[in-house]
Amino acid sequence: MGRFEPMMRCASVGAVMAAVICGAAASTRGQNPKPAEPVTTLSSTIYEEESVGLTMRLPEGVRLTRNPQSTQRVLVETFDMSWVGTLEVIQTRDENETIKTVTDRAIEANKGSTDPEKSRVKEFKLASRESLTINGQTAEQFVIDMTFETRGGLMREVRVYTIFKPLPGTFVIYSVRGDGTQSDAIVKATRASVDTFTFRDPAVVAREIQEGIDATNKALSRLSADAYKKMLVRDAWYRVYAKGDVSEREIAYYRIQEDTGPRGALSSSRDPSKFSAAESEEGLLVSQSARFIAPSESSADEFVSEVESLAWMAFDRKTEVWTTHQVTYQKTPGGYRVASRSSISGTRENGRINVIVIVDGANVATPSFATPDAYLSQAEQHLIYRILNPGQAGSYEMYLFRPQSSDVKRRSEIIRATDNPDRFTVESRQDPSQPATTKTITGKGEILRMVSPEGQITEQSNPAELQRLWRAKGLPTGPIRPIVEPERPGG
Repeated sequence: MGRFEPMMRCASVGAVMAAVICGAAASTRGQNPKPAEPVTTLSSTIYEEESVGLTMRLPEGVRLTRNPQSTQRVLVETFDMSWVGTLEVIQTRDENETIKTVTDRAIEANKGSTDPEKSRVKEFKLASRESLTINGQTAEQFVIDMTFETRGGLMREVRVYTIFKPLPGTFVIYSVRGDGTQSDAIVKATRASVDTFTFRDPAVVAREIQEGIDATNKALSRLSADAYKKMLVRDAWYRVYAKGDVSEREIAYYRIQEDTGPRGALSSSRDPSKFSAAESEEGLLVSQSARFIAPSESSADEFVSEVESLAWMAFDRKTEVWTTHQVTYQKTPGGYRVASRSSISGTRENGRINVIVIVDGANVATPSFATPDAYLSQAEQHLIYRILNPGQAGSYEMYLFRPQSSDVKRRSEIIRATDNPDRFTVESRQDPSQPATTKTITGKGEILRMVSPEGQITEQSNPAELQRLWRAKGLPTGPIRPIVEPERPGG
């Protein structure tokens, strides 16, 4: 189930929950607008690649995406697609291999990197190659200028490669390519980022991760039925928006309700008086309802999605059940039409997590996972900071199932104290390969505000204020209803 913030992103198999929206965004991206000049201002977000103890900062406006086919390859791209790149960890069999030989091979590979049937290299120029020392680490960097002859005419491209050797037989290759007419700006942005690279002993990183897992297990070991009941927040509303140059853009709103109840509550068609003993078991019961607007350059192709989730977990934490449904609507002259329906449901019993993913009535995936150590259930995710020792700073590592990507990921939470004893800041990473979301929580572990790496802001709100904001901007404001019923959003 999870909090609503990550459901705004496109993912892999689990992108069924946002497939239509991702497609809409891609359609506008394919219009090839004139790319903006790359910025050299670095983001405050720190990216970590723990396998080699790497930390780094990227320019503002850059996102990272883990390659699903490789655990050691990360895609780097600007939001406007003006340039793209990769961060890759390469392991060789020869521990004595040097940065120079790897760099030589990379240059040679670039000379033959184009498909002669589709494009032809008119010019290949090694613009520069130099040795660098960055934070005590030796590196090599080279810049290539290339001109291609394509069906549309000549195209110029710049490629910047930086290669490190943090461990024997292990190399980190950070490569960026983009519009050759912006070569100077791209090289400058890349070098500004490379200057922030630091490497730590991976053994130290692994030890810190284990300490975080131990801290999470300690917090989980204190939980009981009474402990859960005392930390419940019965009803909470949140607004998700982004700040523009002139005004704020509404993205979503959602409601979370926390309670206790029987497992059979997820079988709404069943008569409670006929529940089996297992269905009558009391546990933690959390529901989430949400509505969000897909980003679009024109209101004419606006998409609205409604999501409903329900999760139950036994108080002994050994079993859980959850289900999430989503319907996406496309705006039409007469209102809205249903563009897509999808659902994901799962159970956890006997140490395994079993999942079913359905899109437009067809079963598209049935993944299964072993339950890892320091695992938080779908229901517990909403109570996370009330579970992790509220009122105290600390670093925590845990594992959660993520419906939006249909997999189990490790999540990091670093809670820091502030000058206000009732306020704490949190650096939250939904996935170690992704930039952090920053949060403000109370001493009781209740979330007040979240800011995502993309700049989406989530704040506590209420139904009246949300209705006022959305109605003023011409957005649908009807109640969030069971999504199997309406053919169009209200309002």
